[in-house]
Amino acid sequence: MLELRGVSHRYGNVLAVDQVSLTVASGEFFTLLGPSGCGKTTLLRLIAGFEQPSEGRILLDGKDLAGVPPERRPVHTVFQSYALFPHLTVAENIAFPLRMARLPAARSKERVREQLAAVRLEGLAERYPAALSGGQRQRVALARALANRPRILLLDEPLAALDLKLREQLQLELIRLQRSLGITFIYVTHDQGEALALSHRVGVMCGGRLVQVDRPAELYARPRNRFVANFIGRCNLLEARVSGRVNGHLVLGIPGLPPVSVPAEGNLEVGELGVLALRPEHIRLQPARAGEQELSGLIQGHLFLGATSLYQVELVNGMRLDVQVAGGHGEVVLEPGTPVRLSWPLQAGRFLRE
Repeated sequence: MLELRGVSHRYGNVLAVDQVSLTVASGEFFTLLGPSGCGKTTLLRLIAGFEQPSEGRILLDGKDLAGVPPERRPVHTVFQSYALFPHLTVAENIAFPLRMARLPAARSKERVREQLAAVRLEGLAERYPAALSGGQRQRVALARALANRPRILLLDEPLAALDLKLREQLQLELIRLQRSLGITFIYVTHDQGEALALSHRVGVMCGGRLVQVDRPAELYARPRNRFVANFIGRCNLLEARVSGRVNGHLVLGIPGLPPVSVPAEGNLEVGELGVLALRPEHIRLQPARAGEQELSGLIQGHLFLGATSLYQVELVNGMRLDVQVAGGHGEVVLEPGTPVRLSWPLQAGRFLRE
């Protein structure tokens, strides 16, 4: 439904968005993920029409949106700041875009009732924003944005100001709303956990560019470069060089450590430099089984995280690995200085050359 072709945008000499090409399907929950300053909010503003591309084209249903002002695009935006009218009640806030669209009063009243039910605020129609909690205000902002049924809903870090439990509750509400309405959502966040939980697909941005677009599970399991591996969850990255190929696996040389094997992917050649990427939850504090990798080290620290514990282990070459183990409650904690053997399945590691 939505297509971006080579879209770039400059603020003076600063290139905020750099040659982004992307397609978003009708009814998709798509998330733009990246650190502050990566260009994700600028890209959202370009889709909304608040900014115009310096280069490239944005098409909706095959029609170029160049020159179409924001108010004439079938696109609405929900901001982190809610942007509610403080002098209007909840019902009046939701009805505002319907009034601007000159929807008949009876139909507008019915639509407001439908929207209140959709966001589960039926009993708060006559309250003013100042009398609502942050989560309730955000629900009103969602109801108002969805009131006249936009083709696309743009959400710019809408949950960032909320506490953890409320944020998780509203994440479930967003998923329910999006699936029940079938409206395309394009969501911006710097929170990788939020992106993985909500989305059909995620586009990771860095330096104005889209560096990987994938389903959440693929993004986590198969990052294409070290930035994505490091940004999405915890990941150990050890500098390595490809030293050979054996039985469909790459053999990696890591200074001061025994050779390590990983599945061979892509057109990698002997001598290439990169990193061994290894997720902490894939490592066991146990001797290797048949066909597994094994390294030795010393415990350097321990973090109790509730359902899991995180150990930091120093290897014989001075490099450190994070190891996540289940069953944090009641476990025997390994003290700093304890020697351990680490193991992981061959398929758990990946070599990334970027």
